[in-house]
Amino acid sequence: MISFDIQHHFKKSGFSIAAQGKWPQGKRIALYGPSGTGKTSLILIMTGLMKAQHGYLKVKDQLWFDCAKNNHLKPQKRKVGMVFQDLALFPNMTVAEQLAFARQDSSKSYTVGQMMALCQLSGMEKMLPEQLSGGQKQRLALARALINAPEILLLDEPFNGLDQGVKQQLYRDLKPLFQQIGCTVVMVSHDAEEIANLCEWVYPMKAGKGEELVAVDEFFQPSENRGIFLGLDADDPVYAKVMVGGKVLRIKREAIIEKVTIGEDVRWQW
Repeated sequence: MISFDIQHHFKKSGFSIAAQGKWPQGKRIALYGPSGTGKTSLILIMTGLMKAQHGYLKVKDQLWFDCAKNNHLKPQKRKVGMVFQDLALFPNMTVAEQLAFARQDSSKSYTVGQMMALCQLSGMEKMLPEQLSGGQKQRLALARALINAPEILLLDEPFNGLDQGVKQQLYRDLKPLFQQIGCTVVMVSHDAEEIANLCEWVYPMKAGKGEELVAVDEFFQPSENRGIFLGLDADDPVYAKVMVGGKVLRIKREAIIEKVTIGEDVRWQW
């Protein structure tokens, strides 16, 4: 079980985060909501790269931080792997060197060879990041985050900038990988299609506040003329793309009742 109660206030912007929950271990959970709702800040607090002002975080039986007791486990002591939006690969290191550099000397860690095989990187040991495709770079960043067998894998909008074909292939490959590894995956996303393909649970966030954890099927359950706005159709902007019940529909823009941003609820009338 991952249990937490986190509050943080940003003085300069006046923005606040208030998130509470009890999440099941070993599941794939999406932090979902429009940009600017505090999703990335929440996972940075979980890693220890950012200190919350109030609250606690407990993973299994280990307290990662408790502000009331001034107890903060250092980031390197937390069993967490993270993939940043920009992947943060070292440009002068080969694939094998990146993994060897990240690997801790632990009996629980995977070997470089094991992780390369799991992430479909075998044969690319001597390649530099500039020689890899977008999908291969993504796999390398994931392999590096997973090599020490973390309790939690945190992904901060990891598929931004990839074309749809690469994304679809990664969805097919990563779901069984996450199931095999068995760690808890927490993925920041405002892409409903991405969440429907990869995650089991959704933790919605609005204006910095976390809501109840909801099963993916329930969250995207069809309701009459209502769905999640995915943006305009790039091939035909007369239409908007809407996620309804895990499926993507094309709705004429003129039918949409209210102006919304990507990731928000949208209603329409025929």
